Amino acid sequence: MKDIDTIAPSTTIAINPTDPSNSADADFTFTSSEPSSTFECDMDGAGFGACTSPKSYTSLGEGPHTFQVRATDEIDTISPTISLTSPANGSIINDSTPALTYLVSDGTVVVKVDDIVVVKTSGQSLDALSDASHTITIESTDSAGNINTTTNTFTVDTIAPNTTISSQPSDPSITASASLEFSAEIGATFECKLDSGSYAACTSLKAYTGLADGSHTFLVRAIDTATNVDASPASYTWTIDLPPVIGSGSPAEVLSSGTTQIAIGVETNKNAICKYATTSGNAYSAMTIFDGTGSTTHSFTATGLADGGSYGYFVRCQGGNNNVNLTDYLVSFSVAAPAPVVIQAAAASSSSKSSSHNDKKKKVSSHTITNSKKSITRGATLIQRGKKFSKNNYVLLYFTKYGGGYYAPQKIKTSSSGAFITKYVINKPKGTYGWYALDIKTGKKSKTVYYKVK
Repeated sequence: MKDIDTIAPSTTIAINPTDPSNSADADFTFTSSEPSSTFECDMDGAGFGACTSPKSYTSLGEGPHTFQVRATDEIDTISPTISLTSPANGSIINDSTPALTYLVSDGTVVVKVDDIVVVKTSGQSLDALSDASHTITIESTDSAGNINTTTNTFTVDTIAPNTTISSQPSDPSITASASLEFSAEIGATFECKLDSGSYAACTSLKAYTGLADGSHTFLVRAIDTATNVDASPASYTWTIDLPPVIGSGSPAEVLSSGTTQIAIGVETNKNAICKYATTSGNAYSAMTIFDGTGSTTHSFTATGLADGGSYGYFVRCQGGNNNVNLTDYLVSFSVAAPAPVVIQAAAASSSSKSSSHNDKKKKVSSHTITNSKKSITRGATLIQRGKKFSKNNYVLLYFTKYGGGYYAPQKIKTSSSGAFITKYVINKPKGTYGWYALDIKTGKKSKTVYYKVK
């Protein structure tokens, strides 16, 4: 506490002009009984004004003059300092009886809450306050009568926010992703939780991907600016039923020649109804249902297969909630073409004999092969001939496959005239095919000739 000073200081003039003086100038030196005093001076009643020692005057007129000086001691004009830390100014709190914390340098203290004086000291809790804005005032008065006031305004909010989900996935859902939107009072933040996971900070909209088949539960709770947490989080439960996953398609290999029908099979990861088509991109409703379907294994019998043919069946399946595959699953295979059957070696004709005789006289002609028909229907017999090859020797016949490439070569014997004949029933799919012959002895091959299956 500051001391009260009621005693005025005394002033003493230490140096002054002689009396009488023959100088128009005058110098005065003075002191005070209190070292921190200030001074005021007056000459001939002109009025007191602040001055310091020494004080000098010049050009004074002839005649008597009177100098006065007075001291004034230090006056306490410093107000007490106040630090009000709790409740903090501008804060939003969820405690209706917050602790009062302040520090005052000196003086007596008056505490007011909403302009009402309360008897509270620092460290005590305020009486219960309503949910609203409040003002706390600390006023301090020191011994010199100096007053200082500090005011903090704060808001009490003990009511938790309410959380609402405004957008969510359909139930049931046929996708593995989900997006949810939610809201609460302005300024609130959120925490989200999915299934058995933990709450974590999140924002609206919250998205999930790669979710598994089955039931899922989403919870979200809001936290307001006073840190009140929604004790009854908003929740949404839905079931994901993804389209069936198709696999294990069969057959997937080249079937042996002569296969006319085969069982087509697929498997799914859940019970489903599967359908097929021979072209891609069909609507599920327009496809043909499997003979055996409804569980996780599905099959039907494909008929009308032909040697040399390639086949593809495009499959789509539907689960229990009309969740159809968005893309086709392809089962593809082929049936091997039969190897050409050698019927006989051509007998030497008189013309061949003549030709053979002439061979001795002239250079051997190039190898020649022919087809009995340039265009032929499936099921008809094609005769293929060759001549001007090495006599009583062997040739290799190379035949093209459907879709490209060659079958393994067929080895046949030539006649004494260097000729051969083969014939076989055509079972290849529609298309253009070629073949050529290689003379094993000379290593020379014929030109490739072609025929068309229609």
